[in-house]
Amino acid sequence: MAVPKFKSERDMRDSRAQSRRPSHAEDINLRDILQEIQKLAERQEEHQREAQLKLDKQAYQQKELHQEMLEMKKEIKEDIGFLKREMEKSHRDINELKVENIKIIKSQGKLQKKLDGLEFKNEKLEKMQEKMELNEKEFQLRFRNIQEEANENLRKIIVKLVSDLLKQDPELIDNGIDQVYRIQTNFSRRNRAHRDVIIHFVKKRTRDEILMSNNRNPMYFKEKKIIVLKEFPQAILNRRRKYFFLTDELKRQKIRFRWERSEGIMVTWKGEKHWLTSEEKAKDFFQKLKQDKKENVPIPPSPPSVKRKKPKRARHISPKDSDLKVKLNPTASGTSDVGDDNEEESEEREDEDIESEEEDKMEEENVPRAPSGAEGTDYGPQE
Repeated sequence: MAVPKFKSERDMRDSRAQSRRPSHAEDINLRDILQEIQKLAERQEEHQREAQLKLDKQAYQQKELHQEMLEMKKEIKEDIGFLKREMEKSHRDINELKVENIKIIKSQGKLQKKLDGLEFKNEKLEKMQEKMELNEKEFQLRFRNIQEEANENLRKIIVKLVSDLLKQDPELIDNGIDQVYRIQTNFSRRNRAHRDVIIHFVKKRTRDEILMSNNRNPMYFKEKKIIVLKEFPQAILNRRRKYFFLTDELKRQKIRFRWERSEGIMVTWKGEKHWLTSEEKAKDFFQKLKQDKKENVPIPPSPPSVKRKKPKRARHISPKDSDLKVKLNPTASGTSDVGDDNEEESEEREDEDIESEEEDKMEEENVPRAPSGAEGTDYGPQE
């Protein structure tokens, strides 16, 4: 049986000595070790001083930061207090403004009521003024194409023309005329044409007789035909401009129409009367005319009248011949188509009115559409 061999202490010491490395050199003594320890202590003290300095600096910074925070907090409190006071003031101002706004709304409501009342009164006054102007214009006529002369006696010329037309005494005609004067228009100013003559009659009946007689036998002055126009207020003329697109089409198709007193037109189409008192109705009727024109629907002839139609007046007849014709047929000047409600007589005048429309359309090419305060036969046949 084998017995294990144990190492002796020497062997163990020798093996330990061989494996461990010496930590210091042989020449290092105790003094050097102390110096190293002293150096390490000095370094440690240095590090401690630096750390203390950093701590002091950090403490100082924290103190400053704390002071700044306190100051900032104080400022924030002051700002918050100021904002609170401003907000309270703003709330008070808003409340005051609300109260004032309520007062303003109430006063505005009162003013709006007053304004509505004033507008109503203004419209009423405008209508009254327009009515007064219309009543005044019903005593007036406008003569166009009367040649101007130097030092002319305009009243004498008008009296002679009217007396020859009505076959009445010139003195009686002179007593029936209130004023006679010429008026300047944009057309006459631009084209250097003769100015129109405005005549104020004492009686409306005289004006109507002139219109009726002139429709049968037009007046001439120095071989120029005198155009007789009715006078209407400017407001009515402005309203009538909205219907010009329809009246032009009616004239092209030779359809009879008549202007209403205030606004709109009355059209006789296919034996029926149509009152177009608004622009929308006029547009609808215009579309009907266009559609009917495309379909080429024949218009039924008007029923034959009881009375015999009068022959058309030839265009080549001179004023002298027309005067002679009046002498031969004195009843021609007595027939009226202005303000007459007799439909049979209106049918007799249909052909003649269509011819006057064509002639008036030629005049419109050289005369403005709606001269200031003038209206009459150039807008359509009058009944």
